[in-house]
Amino acid sequence: MTREELLALVAAGDVVSEASCVGLDLSGLDLSGVVFERTDFSRAILRGAKLKESVFVQCNLGGADLSDANLHLVQLQATSFEQAILRGARLVTLQAHESAFVGADLSGADLELAAFSSCDLRAAVFRQAHLAAAALVECDTRGLDLSETLVERTTIIGADFTTCILEGTGFQQSVLLKCNLTGLDLRDRPLSLTSIMDSQLTGCDLRGTDLRQCNFKGSDLVGAELDGARAPNVLFVDAKLADASLKKANLHGAIFAGADVSRADFTGSDMRQAILKGTTCRAAIFESVDLGEADLSHADVSLANFTGATLFRTKLHCITEDRTVFGPTRAAALGTDEELARAERFEPKY
Repeated sequence: MTREELLALVAAGDVVSEASCVGLDLSGLDLSGVVFERTDFSRAILRGAKLKESVFVQCNLGGADLSDANLHLVQLQATSFEQAILRGARLVTLQAHESAFVGADLSGADLELAAFSSCDLRAAVFRQAHLAAAALVECDTRGLDLSETLVERTTIIGADFTTCILEGTGFQQSVLLKCNLTGLDLRDRPLSLTSIMDSQLTGCDLRGTDLRQCNFKGSDLVGAELDGARAPNVLFVDAKLADASLKKANLHGAIFAGADVSRADFTGSDMRQAILKGTTCRAAIFESVDLGEADLSHADVSLANFTGATLFRTKLHCITEDRTVFGPTRAAALGTDEELARAERFEPKY
């Protein structure tokens, strides 16, 4: 198909189906609102083209150049952009399903409100892209380059970040669900107000990181390093933190309810008003920790070490202790409330 034949179909409002536009120079053309089916645009030049609100179904744009193109509100279904160039392209509110962007270059692209579901993003380049209020759901992210990108208000589900390029990457006010971040170095990255739930962060390095009001509910942080982390009001509900290091961290008001912090080291941390109700703290180290007004009700603190800890009005209601080391500061703590304990054991007769 020639450039003129394509323009004639577009002008007539026809669906462009099973056409070959291989290698055509379509730079700057207005192809907005067009439905393309099984059309081959491989190696086509679409620099600066207007493709707003167009639909691509089972099309091939492999190796095409869409630099600075406008793909606002474009819908993609089973379409290939492998090795395509989309540098600086506008993909606001793009909807891509089961499409391939393997090796595609989206550096500096505007991806606000874009949604990728079940897409192949292997080795794609999102360097310095504007990724805000977007969604990546069950995509293959192996080798994805997110360097120097701030991921804001974005939902990412089922992604594997272990082979991604994350130099200078930050996550703010985002949701990462069932993701794999095992062993990653995330030191000093902006992560505030981000939820990383039911995810793998085993051995992750989060030293000195801003984790204010983050949510790690149900995540695995076994052996993770959080020394010096700024983590007030963080949620660690049902999280696994065994053997983790949280020395000199700000954990003021953090919630560890139902978590496992066995053998974790909290030495020198601020844990005032922290909630550790029902937490497994076996052999954990709380040396010189400020636990003022913290709640350890029903926690298992067997073999734990509280030497030098501040326990002013710390709730030790119905704790489980065996060979636990307390210093003289235990006298300032609140022990078991017998009336409350009886109420908790109450079972109706009917």
